[in-house]
Amino acid sequence: MRVLPGEALKRRYEHILVPLDGSEVANVALRTANVLAADFGATVHTLSVASTASDLDRLRDTAANALGVHQADERVRAIEGDDPARAINDRADELGSCLVCMTTHGHGRVVGSFVGSVTRSVIRGHPRPLVVVGRLADRKDYFEQTWPEPLATRHIVACVDDTVAADAAVMVAAEWADALAMSLTILTVSVPPISLSGDERSDDLYSSLQRLRDLLVDRSLDVRTHVQSDPLGAAAGVSTYLAANPAGLLVLSTHARSGLSRLVGGATATSIVAASRVATVVVPGLGDAAGPFSSPT
Repeated sequence: MRVLPGEALKRRYEHILVPLDGSEVANVALRTANVLAADFGATVHTLSVASTASDLDRLRDTAANALGVHQADERVRAIEGDDPARAINDRADELGSCLVCMTTHGHGRVVGSFVGSVTRSVIRGHPRPLVVVGRLADRKDYFEQTWPEPLATRHIVACVDDTVAADAAVMVAAEWADALAMSLTILTVSVPPISLSGDERSDDLYSSLQRLRDLLVDRSLDVRTHVQSDPLGAAAGVSTYLAANPAGLLVLSTHARSGLSRLVGGATATSIVAASRVATVVVPGLGDAAGPFSSPT
């Protein structure tokens, strides 16, 4: 019997692993993980990596409270070590059909300023897509009384450039859109803005987006394309687009050798994740080839 792409994704992720470092900001990823677990029928696990044995009980207790289970529950794991990224990837491999969901901004060992070194190391050592919750994602504004519900907007945005990694990002985004019953927009950012009269460069942009859309012609998805012009760069362009067109998830691909590398318009995937107000599915890329959408950083 043929398995639909969305169902295949749900079967692939029986477990969701959330690294926690004892900071409150790291717990934000649990909200996203819990929603994904409900959609996928998956089990949420936590992992905390302590620098000293004396921190183990504290981190285990904090993680258990965040997950709402007893310290001895098998879903809660705290270990001593000096390489959190390796510990995260080893635990994901141990669980098998596992999706890593982690925050990127805090003051502990697992998370750091913008997209920290641990997150970059996890991406480099993790051959599968993972969910990264940036410093602005799924958080309430100062004057809001309640936290936004992760993935509540049934719209997914695939942010692409003109490298071979764009195909991977679009195919992953389509699979997630199938699984979560979301519409899909394939987005690129023009830096500097394209000519209003239309020129060769703008034609290239739209042709590339149409080619990516054609990859999904056999799928029963609501797929759109959009070119966002923004002189301030790709991260600003993505933020502007999301402000006017709310989404539940952002998808982007990296370039393998540098982890979070140069992407649309010379921006880094790091800056896009940092500026996004929704969680990002990061797709490990295939190389470092830059296309015509890129400019020097």
